Amino acid sequence: MRKTFYIIILFILGFHQLFAQTNLTEAGDFEVTDLDGNDIHLFDLLDNQGKYVLIDFYFTTCVPCQGAVPKVSEAYEYFGCGEFDIEFIAMDYGNTDEQCHEFDEEFGVAYPSVSGVEGGGTAVCEAYGIPVYPTFVLIAPDHSILEQNIWPIPTAESLIEVLEGYGINQNFCALEADFIAYNNDICAENYMLFHDRSLGEITNWEWTFEGGYPPTSSEENPMIYFPDPGNFDVSLTVSNADSEITYTQEELARVHNCMGTESMAASNLTISPNPSSGIFQVKWAQKESYDITLTDLKGKILYQESSIHNNHNLDISHLKNGVYLLKLNSIHHNEKHKIIIR
Repeated sequence: MRKTFYIIILFILGFHQLFAQTNLTEAGDFEVTDLDGNDIHLFDLLDNQGKYVLIDFYFTTCVPCQGAVPKVSEAYEYFGCGEFDIEFIAMDYGNTDEQCHEFDEEFGVAYPSVSGVEGGGTAVCEAYGIPVYPTFVLIAPDHSILEQNIWPIPTAESLIEVLEGYGINQNFCALEADFIAYNNDICAENYMLFHDRSLGEITNWEWTFEGGYPPTSSEENPMIYFPDPGNFDVSLTVSNADSEITYTQEELARVHNCMGTESMAASNLTISPNPSSGIFQVKWAQKESYDITLTDLKGKILYQESSIHNNHNLDISHLKNGVYLLKLNSIHHNEKHKIIIR
């Protein structure tokens, strides 16, 4: 009976620890550098700019952290992209600039991001005593910690509701053009997907693709065919009734002549055809069982199956056209590849 009592007490303490993940009630100051080289001084944001600050404590391989990113990014845009009442900061523990750049690109981090190593994020995580990730801490201009952890975040709307409860108002982001390319290192006669990452109230997208077909597009996230090898520029102009802005990435699309050459990367995994209409044959070279997971580019799980022992026919033709991530994991091997439905 006494043992059961102690277990219950430990469970309650553990439950409290899970949802109150910093013991601080007043913020400690810090100075860090984000991935774009901008210095961030907490007390300058609070004292001189009068802002609230939401800190997203995370690390790059944390699956719940990955799932929360698109919701936090949506709230960041809702409140005006850090230009008004509140600033958002992604504070990493233990990872390098390069690892955090990859994380931001894959999961769509829109707000300022600080790596654990070069940026100084690890020291901040330790100073705030963060034992569980992700943790979302809200700091008021008077330095008080209003929320020791806003969790769970089931939707962007739920996070927005919490922040609006403190009088933080909706605002609009200034127009900013930005985009990334998935699978941007390909063989000739293949497709490349471009994903808009622009901010602001956008009504029109105008893309230009050197060497691509079609050479222009007005879609938000176009898929473009590249018939010939070369390194090609890509430009995006976003606009609304009041303004427009253009962003160009030189030689972003890298297209190779792969005829008569070996595969560009050795792999235990073969997926064909890719792109396809949504029906893929997955061939796994290793003689061991594996688990298969399909996610969208924001990390949302769309399909899972465990303990597969041979080749697998994957039918995802019910999903819309686009790029998805297919992950295979076994005891000794892990593979992750992008697949395209068109």
